[in-house]
Amino acid sequence: YAYKNIGSIYHQKQDWKRAEEYYLNAKEVAWIVQEYEVYVSCFSNLAEVSEQQGQLKTGIRFAQQGIEAAKMYGLLPKHIEAIKFYYLLLRKSNQIELALAVHEEYMALKDSLFRLETVAQIEEIESKYEKAEQQKEIALLTAQQELTKSELSRKQQVQIFLVGASALSIIILMLVIYSQRQKARLRHEILEGQLNEYRIRLNEMLGKYEGDFSLSLEELNGRVSNPISEREYEVLKMIFTQKTNQEIADELYLSINTVKSHLKNLYDKLGVNNRGDVVKLIASRK
Repeated sequence: YAYKNIGSIYHQKQDWKRAEEYYLNAKEVAWIVQEYEVYVSCFSNLAEVSEQQGQLKTGIRFAQQGIEAAKMYGLLPKHIEAIKFYYLLLRKSNQIELALAVHEEYMALKDSLFRLETVAQIEEIESKYEKAEQQKEIALLTAQQELTKSELSRKQQVQIFLVGASALSIIILMLVIYSQRQKARLRHEILEGQLNEYRIRLNEMLGKYEGDFSLSLEELNGRVSNPISEREYEVLKMIFTQKTNQEIADELYLSINTVKSHLKNLYDKLGVNNRGDVVKLIASRK
């Protein structure tokens, strides 16, 4: 490349001898290192320099060598370049018939190059089109993938919402049930307390007696077949104070179920069914 560039400089300065010298050196080195385009191009440069020096035969010989080299290495553009100089040199040397034949070959080569360039351009366009189609397909697939992800995300959000709503509904239902049960329990306790109070009042009405409860445990056990325990005796005295089951339990530090159990035992041992019967029985000293 250095040889060829220096040759071009001398060519521009019209120092034909120096230009020819460096073009020859460039041609030899290009052939050694197998730079065939530079090698063929040097023949065209030498043909032009020979023409400028008036050495038409030498120029024709260089042009012919360039044509042969271009054919050998399949370098169509360089072939056209070499045959162009060959045609010009033939015309200048008045070899008109041969020049016309070469010109036809030159035009045919240009047509071939044009067709090749057209095919190359078409291939390039097709390649770009295929690449664009691929990019379009990739973009479409990417968009579909994003849409699928978005749809899955939306479905997951809906599922999470439904699960959350179901859980919240269950919690609310449990709270409602618990609240209803608490209300029912409280209502039951209130009703039981009122019922006990009514029972006490009814028993007072049915079994009125004068004075306080003064019957001793020994005297009471002397009149029943099954002995009454001290705790049952304490519960029995509480009946005469008009206390409810809960109040008896609180005062004696017992559970209400224990109080009920003592009352049942008392009823069985005394042969009665309720508090009123107990009051009437004790009041009558039977």
